[in-house]
Amino acid sequence: MGNFTRKDIISLKLLNNNINNNLCGLELNINIKMKSNKMKRIINILILVLIAQASYSQMINLEQYVTGLSNPTDITNAGDDRLFVVERRGKVKIIDKEGNILPTPFIDIDNMVSNASGQDERGMLGIAFHPDFANNGYFFLNHTDNDDHTNVARYQVDPTDPNIADPSTRELIIKIDQPYWNHNGGGIKFGPDGYLYIGMGDGGSGNDPQNNGQNKQSLLGKMLRLDVDNGLPYTIPADNPFVGDDTTLDEIWAIGMRNPWRFSFDKTTGDLWIGDVGQGAIEEIDFEPAGDAGGHNYGWRCYEGTDFTNNNSMANCNENYVDPVYEIPHQGFSGPCSITGGFVYRGTKYTDLEGHYICTDYCSGEFFTVAPDGNGGWEGKEVATINFGVSTFGEDINGELYLATLSEGSIYKVLGGVLNANEVIEQIQEVSISPNPVKNVAGITIETNESIDVDLILIDMNGKVVFERSVNINGVYNTSINMENKATGTYILSVNTAKGLVTKKMIKQ
Repeated sequence: MGNFTRKDIISLKLLNNNINNNLCGLELNINIKMKSNKMKRIINILILVLIAQASYSQMINLEQYVTGLSNPTDITNAGDDRLFVVERRGKVKIIDKEGNILPTPFIDIDNMVSNASGQDERGMLGIAFHPDFANNGYFFLNHTDNDDHTNVARYQVDPTDPNIADPSTRELIIKIDQPYWNHNGGGIKFGPDGYLYIGMGDGGSGNDPQNNGQNKQSLLGKMLRLDVDNGLPYTIPADNPFVGDDTTLDEIWAIGMRNPWRFSFDKTTGDLWIGDVGQGAIEEIDFEPAGDAGGHNYGWRCYEGTDFTNNNSMANCNENYVDPVYEIPHQGFSGPCSITGGFVYRGTKYTDLEGHYICTDYCSGEFFTVAPDGNGGWEGKEVATINFGVSTFGEDINGELYLATLSEGSIYKVLGGVLNANEVIEQIQEVSISPNPVKNVAGITIETNESIDVDLILIDMNGKVVFERSVNINGVYNTSINMENKATGTYILSVNTAKGLVTKKMIKQ
């Protein structure tokens, strides 16, 4: 019982308004461990269920695909059945169609990449393959260099080996000075128009002290759009929105980004989706339909989402700002704090996910979807709580989705389906932790509807068991866990029954 990790956790959130006619929250997280040696562990996530009305349930599954990577920050394909995974320290690894990590990196430029670890936001952050990669062998990397500045560089694959790139073919496309260690953006994608888009954060620190987000003479805090096919290092597309405007740099596609981590193009429609990390209040999802002329201002640092920030005076914040299509408010220590933008699902295996934009929050592990509401607007909702520290999503050649966990170094497949968890819900009525966050001693209350044997387990986010106890519970059970000498951070409390696991998140201050 001591080997459960985050990979095994399933989360179910139930909202029940049957108590005093108010909408009250009951959070149950169900954890199932796969028994078959032939199967990889599958994490099943039930989407938000509103019990006040007709019962509704939907599920996203995460199947662990590969492990053993070092701080993965990006996933993509090259127009074939391979997946390419960027590691923050400067390597790109290939996962073949059988799910094996090839022993030799596709490319290793560790000596050119700043040495980042922990919550440092520097390193190698993005990869994009040229739309005509099959013929020209070009791909592009986004990394911070040894002086901590952003580099976007072009490389070419070895003509004799499709699994090896030649570092000597490096051509620097653009270099952008970074004043701080955070908010580097790092995403690069080719749009359906064939141009290279680059997501640039505001340069870092807090509250954008240099006002880069609104400074039209700075490439920081922007979405950029470059033509990398008509001369080195690049040219400006003739239809870039600010061409001919002397007040704004020609490379700029959109203004007012804080830290666009991550953006993607809808494989079917060509629409652009941007996950922009918030400051202290709101995470946001921005949207541009295919064929949009660009030139939008998304508001930072005047606005965080739709909230005025007071970082600039109202007199200096008089642009026509574009609101996000979905906002995610912060919720204290255990809630959202850093969006990881994802993709619209365009695979063929899970029709229930078709057309839904899927993203997550790095801090809380909550997953969200955004989809058209049928009335010309958007419906966004929380759909699950699962792995913490999801650094990126990726898409294979068939439109199936994957995600990576940064510190864990794993890649998961995103699946779909339905899970019936009624038996576990009927067994355990409540699991609560008080106080939470905790400084010294956490009180644990478990209430069951029958006599059951349970294993009570507390694990840290590295999967280490720091507390465990086996008890029989029939009704209400109270106990406590001494956290005084435990490291600060996030822990998972698991109550293991014969029919599954109920889990709760604990924060140690």
